[in-house]
Amino acid sequence: MLLKALCAAILFLHYDGDHVHDSIEPSVRTDSTGSYTITNSEEKYDVVALTDLQTLDTSSGTILPGLTLTAPKEAEVVTPITTLIKEGDFTNAQIAEVLQIPIEVNPLTFNPYTHYHDISGVVIEKVGMQIVTVVEALAAAAEGAGASEAEAFKAALDSVTDIVKSKVSKIGNDVGNLTEQRLDLTRADDLLLISKQFSA
Repeated sequence: MLLKALCAAILFLHYDGDHVHDSIEPSVRTDSTGSYTITNSEEKYDVVALTDLQTLDTSSGTILPGLTLTAPKEAEVVTPITTLIKEGDFTNAQIAEVLQIPIEVNPLTFNPYTHYHDISGVVIEKVGMQIVTVVEALAAAAEGAGASEAEAFKAALDSVTDIVKSKVSKIGNDVGNLTEQRLDLTRADDLLLISKQFSA
C-alpha cells in the first residue's frame, strides 16, 4: 500500500474508532517511497496515518508534521481524498462529482505517483494538495487560539467534510448553479464557506 508519498509516516491499523494508536494495533513507518507492509489479524479495521517531525513529503521535499490521514479497509492508498471518503462516509461517485476528479478513477486504489504522466494523476494529486493546504491553514489558526495539534486538525478536517456533505446533498437537485454541487478549493466563495463552518 502507498501513503501519499510520505516517507517515515506512522501508519497503523485502527480497530476501535478513536483515532488513537493503541498498543494492540499494529503499526509501521512508511519507507522512502511512502509504501508499507503491515501484518493484520483482525477482520474489521481502518487505516490511519500520522505524520511527525520525521515525516518527509517526498513530492515537495519538506518535513510535514501534524497530519492525520485515514482510509477504509479496502483502500490501496491513503491520501487526503481517501480521508474525506472515510470521515464523511462518501461514495467514490459523490467525491468525484463534488471534487471534480475523473469519475472513471477509483480514489481508493489510484496511485497518482505512478500516473504522474497523465491528466488523472495530475488532477487527483492537485486536489489532494489543496485539501491539505486548506486543512493546515485552518488548523494553524486553531492551534494559535490554544487548541492542541490533534484537536485543531480534526476541527479543520471536519469543516471541509461538512461542506462536502452539503454539496453532496445537492447532487441531482434541480439547481441552476453547479457551484452548489461542487467544491473548488481555489474558489474564494468555497473557501469562505469552509472558513465560516470552521468558525461556527
